[in-house]
Amino acid sequence: MGIVSSVAQVDPTQYFKVLPNPVNDVCYNQLKTLLSEPYTVSIFDLNGRLVHQTPETNLAFLPISVEHLHNGVYLVQLQHQNARYTQRLVVRR
Repeated sequence: MGIVSSVAQVDPTQYFKVLPNPVNDVCYNQLKTLLSEPYTVSIFDLNGRLVHQTPETNLAFLPISVEHLHNGVYLVQLQHQNARYTQRLVVRR
């Protein structure tokens, strides 16, 4: 049995970007690299509750409505196969 001595840190902005940030009503998930398999985007509040999730998609530029979210900080997670990349999103009206 092996021992994990370190975990590689990955900059999520290498893979996707959320624009604009802060956002008012609609943000866009922009892929930096086209993915061969579908991916999903999930938005979590800071308590870890899932507040929004997109259906699987292959779009390189995905609009996401956040009109139903309250002002605050959220975590946007892109999940592709076994990988997950997370960025912070601020909703401000």
